[in-house]
Amino acid sequence: MEMVLREAIPEIARYKLKVNGFHLVGTRTAIKSNKRRIKKDFISELFEIAYKESKDLNLNVEKQKEYINSRMIVLYKNNHYYEDLFDMLNNDIDFSDYVEKRLKQKRINLIMRKKRFKEKANLHCWNYFVTQTYDSSKFDNEEEFKKSYLTCLSHLATDYGWRFMGVWENGAVTGRLHFHGVFYIPKGQMKGFFKVSKYFNPMRKRMEKSMINSFFAVRFGRNDFQPIENNVGGVANYIIKYIGKTEEKIVYSRHIDSCLDVELEKDDISLGYKLSYCNKFVIYDEILKSTILDPELKRSDCDVFPLLN
Repeated sequence: MEMVLREAIPEIARYKLKVNGFHLVGTRTAIKSNKRRIKKDFISELFEIAYKESKDLNLNVEKQKEYINSRMIVLYKNNHYYEDLFDMLNNDIDFSDYVEKRLKQKRINLIMRKKRFKEKANLHCWNYFVTQTYDSSKFDNEEEFKKSYLTCLSHLATDYGWRFMGVWENGAVTGRLHFHGVFYIPKGQMKGFFKVSKYFNPMRKRMEKSMINSFFAVRFGRNDFQPIENNVGGVANYIIKYIGKTEEKIVYSRHIDSCLDVELEKDDISLGYKLSYCNKFVIYDEILKSTILDPELKRSDCDVFPLLN
């Protein structure tokens, strides 16, 4: 890896900052890729149908490719006009290369989604890891629950300054829908009160404690608010496990950026190194003071209620 010479670093410049591992890293320039989006045409629609079916069947990679290709051929023939039966039989169709390309793009997209999630998680202040469980006695179906829950979180974000990011997943044992997310709740803006509850965890096969919030319990059912101390990375990794299990999108509230756009001086930079697509610079930790990345400022701006014994 080639280093950027000290004299090549400008005296003052703007940088986009991200948290990379234990370091704050700034990027000055990036080469825009010439990637073309795959058009949502007829063939793409057939792929999405077959891909969803293959996910439901939980096939391995090779079996999945075979299934999608054969299913797309059937769907194509069922929706294509042929003059007669012989014309259909003689029309040799194969989508293998197309399927290979689309599956590769799916894998890349998943990697990038996880990367963006971790970057956003590391860049912001979070004080609770929250799990909300679907309650069939309060809602007619899961879609009604999801819509109502996200609407509530959106109002809390707009009116009370909450921030949140997370994913939906169906429990491995019960199949019941859950929302797993990290929350930032400003001082004095917590809704409801907390009550400690004991329950049996079928996955770990032991009794555990959860901190139930009364506001969400009344409206949505069982929930768990676990305080986050200094282990945001561990919580983010836990949530990332659920990303990709389904085709559900990651849920973000507004104003959750993956980087900061700031102006820095040359003395703020420890070192720089060259990559094929950009130059990156490691920033001194001291510049975090009094910014949203300052750990002390994060702790002072958050209400965290410890789990009682």
